[in-house]
Amino acid sequence: MGQLVHIRSGRWEKIGDGSWKFEPDSVDTGHYIVAHTNETIESFKTLVRDELGIGHLIPLLLTYQLPGSMSEGDPARQAPTDLLTSEDIELMMSVKEWNNDVQICVT
Repeated sequence: MGQLVHIRSGRWEKIGDGSWKFEPDSVDTGHYIVAHTNETIESFKTLVRDELGIGHLIPLLLTYQLPGSMSEGDPARQAPTDLLTSEDIELMMSVKEWNNDVQICVT
């Protein structure tokens, strides 16, 4: 059974105090995909591209930031985590099972 995953398009900014903030595109209201814990990185990217209407030739970077309750220190100061491999997807999906605040950021 799949999980509902919140995805947003935009860009990350590192603010002067060293914290990271995701700035969603002004027209992006957020989208959702249904993904499985054992999703490959290729199939996960295809789900995101299809939902956002992004062509396969356009570079795509998927990231997320751990929720505050799951990170050490100030969570805003931790750099976003890149989703580069199928193992990264599995880890992110397992975090999402415990905390629904995880959202995928697409840049």
